[in-house]
Amino acid sequence: MMAALDVLTLLSPEQKTVRLDTVAVVGAQTQQIFVLPPIVEVPAEGLEFGFDWGPMLSGADRAELDPVTIEVQAVRAADFAGYPLGELATGPGTELTVNVPAGRRIRALKLTGLKADGRTFGSADNLKVKGYRIMVSQRGAQGIWTPAVAVPPVDGSGPIPPMLSGATFDNAVLRVPDLPGPLRIAVVKGADPAEFEFLPLTVQHVYGWAAPVPVDLTLTGPDGATLWSFPGPLPEGSAQQQDVTVALSAAVEKLRAAASPVAGSIKLTSKFPCQVRFRLTPVTGELIRELPGTATVELAGEPAGLPVDSPLPQAPRRRWWPMCGSPITAVGWPRCPIRCRPWGPAWRSGPPGCGAAGPAAAGIAR
Repeated sequence: MMAALDVLTLLSPEQKTVRLDTVAVVGAQTQQIFVLPPIVEVPAEGLEFGFDWGPMLSGADRAELDPVTIEVQAVRAADFAGYPLGELATGPGTELTVNVPAGRRIRALKLTGLKADGRTFGSADNLKVKGYRIMVSQRGAQGIWTPAVAVPPVDGSGPIPPMLSGATFDNAVLRVPDLPGPLRIAVVKGADPAEFEFLPLTVQHVYGWAAPVPVDLTLTGPDGATLWSFPGPLPEGSAQQQDVTVALSAAVEKLRAAASPVAGSIKLTSKFPCQVRFRLTPVTGELIRELPGTATVELAGEPAGLPVDSPLPQAPRRRWWPMCGSPITAVGWPRCPIRCRPWGPAWRSGPPGCGAAGPAAAGIAR
């Protein structure tokens, strides 16, 4: 593939002069560049996007909207610590069962005063002393608890990668990869999950932080009508794109019919506070006033060329005669010592030159 590129070269930094060249590139390839929607934080009360068309114009018969689209993408936001949930309830037993609010995913747990086997654990270094591990399990659909992560993870062997990885433990804070509850925490010993020995543990307090996962996302118009919704949690890595022009047009038309200013807001809400990539195109359009007696015709079909009977006439050629009467031999700007004056409607600057007095004397077009 061959492409022509414009190259701007800086010639003199002091004088700020540049030169523009066009170069040909052989073997050029084109690539699509995607601009991700910005990350927005949706609080508990929702996030509003306002629009305002100014004062209402009297006599408008209808409102027409330009296309309005939304883009929604899930984002993990790994650097975000999480939304505080406060102290979480725990259940008794050799393993610590942590109850998580319905629909929330846990990003971090602070285990204050965690003890087992006569030792206090506050970091991964404490666990490595004699082969201890903190293991986190999830309850499956059939009620069976399955190990999800462990700190430190189980070492791999040869081609077998490490198992139960993805969690960290530091300053009594256990960070996990956004796990839904309930969760079961245990202190174990052993090198292999099949050989784990569960140790009785105690803990003073358990505090939780929720992941910023969008749940039940809903977009409503200025009249409260739903423009778009996604039930349940928005899966990580998923993307949604929707045209909401038709639904929003109904709300804008209600404002026009009520002689109210075309202004309001579009609200994005989630069941829980969250972070999401979101883009909404501007709400723009026109207020249309129809004049009586104006005929309108709708043309439908494929475009067709219109035949032309004869070619368009060419513009007449003009000859230039210097007013001094000298023969014309060159083209240029006026340098003749005889100051000529324009004559006639066909006067133009930059006429042919005067051969006797040098290039370019003003003249008359005939």
